[in-house]
Amino acid sequence: MIARSGAGPEPIPYKSLNSKNLGEAIKFCLKPEVAVAAQAIADKMRMETGAEAAVQSFHRNFPLEQLPCAILGDLPATWSYTRSKKTLKLSGLAAEILIRHRKLDRKKLNLYVHVCMLSSRETS
Repeated sequence: MIARSGAGPEPIPYKSLNSKNLGEAIKFCLKPEVAVAAQAIADKMRMETGAEAAVQSFHRNFPLEQLPCAILGDLPATWSYTRSKKTLKLSGLAAEILIRHRKLDRKKLNLYVHVCMLSSRETS
């Protein structure tokens, strides 16, 4: 992208990098028209709100209904425990209490993965 915009030289593959092509790339970067192109990119980037848009998209699409622990609903599930084809989502605290009271086997706990699917509108 940088080279296409005129804000820098074509990339030099690591294995073919040498003092001659590195020197040429540095000379290219010192041209006034390259500085102008780089400034144009910087101005565009300054106007972007990419991080803010990413955070908003995350919050819009995070499946909150999948988050709570089945026992302590105010805590997020971090573990899943499956028994008799039924899966229970558990917070760390709930899992620890059940383990201490010998109601479940620690070895049968699995890390609970929260799946967040973006709509096709968000990924395009």
